[in-house]
Amino acid sequence: MPSNKAQLSRQVMEYRLYRDYLDGLKIKPATFHTAYS
Repeated sequence: MPSNKAQLSRQVMEYRLYRDYLDGLKIKPATFHTAYS
C-alpha cells in the first residue's frame, strides 16, 4: 500500500525535524527563544 508507506515516511520526516528542533533548543536556547517566541 503506497499511501501508507508515504504517510509513514512523512511522519518519520516530521519526527526527525521535531527531534532536530528539540536538539536546537538544548544547544542554543537563546537563539530559538528569540526566533520562535
